[in-house]
Amino acid sequence: MQINFDNFDKLTMGDADFARDLLQIYINELQNYIKEVEEFLTDKDLPKFRLRNHDLRTIVKTLSLDGVQELQEKMKASVSRNAPQEQLEAQGIQMKSLLAQAIEALNVKLAN
Repeated sequence: MQINFDNFDKLTMGDADFARDLLQIYINELQNYIKEVEEFLTDKDLPKFRLRNHDLRTIVKTLSLDGVQELQEKMKASVSRNAPQEQLEAQGIQMKSLLAQAIEALNVKLAN
């Protein structure tokens, strides 16, 4: 997954300590979201899913995480129309994969 760090670098304005702290926050948030995705999809808890997606929006937009926002929309639509559990599980696996790739890239940035 390609991450565009231009917005992130503008946001942190060259402050290395702030950048490290923010990267760690982003990593933690993405890890938490990965853990929660299964729960959202199993419970089909659309209000909670929408709230967490909203919470994640800043990270997704700041890092231009390709595909994440689109997949969130697909997942929301699937939950809304009560799609088969297999479809929800496949979307959950795809989301976990995308976010795991993002976490890997953030860890690389954090190490530098």
